[in-house]
Amino acid sequence: MDTRLIADLVVCAFILFFGSSIGSFLNVVVYRLPNDLSVVFPSSFCPACQTPLRAYDNIPVLGYLLLRGKCRNCREPISFRYPAVEAATAIAALSSVLWLGITVEAGALFIFFVLLLPASLIDFDYQILPNKITYPGIVVGFGLSFVRSDITWIDSGIGILVGAGVLMAIRILGQAIFKKEAMGLGDVKLLALLGAFLGWEASLLSIFFGSILGTLYSIPILIKEGRGGERGGHMIPFGPFLAGGGLISAVMMKTIWWYYLPFAWS
Repeated sequence: MDTRLIADLVVCAFILFFGSSIGSFLNVVVYRLPNDLSVVFPSSFCPACQTPLRAYDNIPVLGYLLLRGKCRNCREPISFRYPAVEAATAIAALSSVLWLGITVEAGALFIFFVLLLPASLIDFDYQILPNKITYPGIVVGFGLSFVRSDITWIDSGIGILVGAGVLMAIRILGQAIFKKEAMGLGDVKLLALLGAFLGWEASLLSIFFGSILGTLYSIPILIKEGRGGERGGHMIPFGPFLAGGGLISAVMMKTIWWYYLPFAWS
């Protein structure tokens, strides 16, 4: 086998392992952050019986398969979300490098994903977007703009202001019209994070794509509630869909499709 091919496979395997390890940590963040627990201590444990996990049980994805999806101690089922998050993060890491090379831009795209994934899952579960994710994310996004070639610090700064400003205006308008909170402040901070990484054009595009994703998700639920005679039985957070819109926009920025948008006409 060609030496270069072997080296490439080893690098890819390392990136996959690195990404899945980050995904394993994200699972810890998703479980502990909303419960005001330290994400560092103690070491990983079973949420059902609190038994610490053995080192080999904690191997990303493989540990879940070896345990056959159940805790070794209490035999309670382990959520499939755990290996799914690990696998998704591993794929995101490898895809970023294969697409953009070993560059700052690839790192920024991966960090963007790593911030959005736990924020989305926490918002979906608890209807909150933790400041411990959004605030550092804004700072990191703005800081990376100084070393990236695809976005300037001016673009990032304007993206933060425009992104947060647009959703804040929607929030205020919604409260005035519907006499209740139409959008949480967490969504405003999340869009500021998107603006820090993507600039103002793509952050606005993220709202568009996020609205489409949210609508597609909501329609079946609304139909089901209507048939059952229920009204407003489900709280549907916007954060996960806004994050999805941000990822779509981040990908579009790197493709020829971006140049068909009005933003690129000037």
